[in-house]
Amino acid sequence: MNEKLKVYLFCIYVEGMMPSFKEIGLSYIAAYLKDKGCEVILRFPREGEIDYDEIKTFHPDLIG
Repeated sequence: MNEKLKVYLFCIYVEGMMPSFKEIGLSYIAAYLKDKGCEVILRFPREGEIDYDEIKTFHPDLIG
């Protein structure tokens, strides 16, 4: 069985950061990984709003 590598990427916004700005570098990494056949979830939560249930359900091979 040849399963896709699952990658969960996120950038946490803390107080004082501009939440309307999405980290372009992380977005490029996500796009590259998707292009190479990886299954990628990319999130930009605020501090204290990480969805741990989503991470557990997705069961990623890598978190970054």
